[in-house]
Amino acid sequence: MSKVAIFSDFHLGIKQDSAIWHEIALTWCDWFVSEVKKNGIDTVVFLGDFFHTRNSISANTLHVASKILDKLKDFKVHIILGNHDLYYANEPTISPVNLFQNRNNITVYTKPEIVNFGNKKALFCGWGYDPLEFKADVLFTHAEISLFKYNMDVSACEDGFKASKLLSNFDIIYSGHFHLRQERKWDDKRIIYVGNTFPMDHSDTYETSKGFDIFDFDTNTSIFVENTISPRFYKVKLSDLISGKWSYEELNKCIKNNVFKIIIDRNITLTDTNTLSGIINSLNPLDFSLEWENGKNFSQDVSEIELKAFDMEDAIKKYIELLDIPNKTEVTDYVLSLYKKAQD
Repeated sequence: MSKVAIFSDFHLGIKQDSAIWHEIALTWCDWFVSEVKKNGIDTVVFLGDFFHTRNSISANTLHVASKILDKLKDFKVHIILGNHDLYYANEPTISPVNLFQNRNNITVYTKPEIVNFGNKKALFCGWGYDPLEFKADVLFTHAEISLFKYNMDVSACEDGFKASKLLSNFDIIYSGHFHLRQERKWDDKRIIYVGNTFPMDHSDTYETSKGFDIFDFDTNTSIFVENTISPRFYKVKLSDLISGKWSYEELNKCIKNNVFKIIIDRNITLTDTNTLSGIINSLNPLDFSLEWENGKNFSQDVSEIELKAFDMEDAIKKYIELLDIPNKTEVTDYVLSLYKKAQD
């Protein structure tokens, strides 16, 4: 098989070993396995940062890791180490990922190694090593490359390896580490940052280029497969909400089962804040938070805001309509009556 599936930066154990995010990781893995098998691929390459916390990993996160490896049992899996996988910053001999070595289908590269794929040679080179000491057709690495970006919130990397020097030793370069998926071409050569598997924080806000790549060693071609099943992150300014720029339907699509944040960019009363929070939480976000911009705060000196995107009675009706329950009309009438009483 000339094709391999490539993913990176799983960061298992994020959000303080959150059970919710463990489940998101497991769901992503089920989707990944299905997509890879659908494409008839039997080889997987992982480009580092399997775990999130390098100095201690909870028993539950290790348990989930074992489940994920079980899901990958039908594939030959090649793993390099990222900076989050190393107990010491630049010393790969102590890493929890080394525990994976006892599985017959998994190879963990703790030092650079060239592997043949048909008539092509690929270098597996994890964090802390210099790939410029080697030459091959393809480089799989976890590194900082100058002028690429970690995410949308930061400027381009000014340090790291120079792309021109790397491309003098390799035709195709796949790297982990930076979470923003990026691809740049120089004639018939290219560098691809695969990006993280799914959005993990608000630096991934509105970012949809999450998933995995399929690389064909015979043709040197790549296909990106987008992750459409994991929660996404959204940030909306309060001023945009109250201006009516967002319809209820648009908000419901962004909020339900996703991570949603409102940037408070104008003064707001505590009453309005509580009302707004109640409406957002009724739409079932995975997580919801408020962030104050430039010192804006609660104020009793401003008039109550008009939430144009939210007619409360209409929101109640639409929310109940989304529920999988019997007697929706009766339930709607009852909840509306309670709401009206509370308003009196």
